[in-house]
Amino acid sequence: MEIVSKIPLKAIGLKIICKEEELGVEMPKLWRLFKERIEEVSNRSNLNVIDICLERKGQNYTQFICCEVDSLEEIPEGMEGIIIPEQRYVYFEHEGNEVDIWKSFGAMEKWAIDNGYYIHSSEFKMDFSLSEFNGAHKLYLKID
Repeated sequence: MEIVSKIPLKAIGLKIICKEEELGVEMPKLWRLFKERIEEVSNRSNLNVIDICLERKGQNYTQFICCEVDSLEEIPEGMEGIIIPEQRYVYFEHEGNEVDIWKSFGAMEKWAIDNGYYIHSSEFKMDFSLSEFNGAHKLYLKID
């Protein structure tokens, strides 16, 4: 694990807000819909797909499934565009089962705290994977 700064990025995708206990049902639906519509995003800058926890407020999570783009000029209907500013993160590359990614984020949080870093209060997290969602995942956990 290491601390990195990630340059600003623009992304287009689909967003939901739901309670923690609903994530197990709602996120697979959002992934299916995004996979069906990903080709509508015409100005992708790479083949990465990003799963972002934009924030947590109480039990409500704002999740965003998206891809990185060169500009926000052409946003398909029903999708949203966002700009993520340059920020500092704990970075880790997760290898293995996607089901265990939450364990990697937990280890990242523990590592950050053990090394004197503060996890951002919004619980902002990003998971970058390649287009078909298999293989390595590049995980980012925002710190203050």
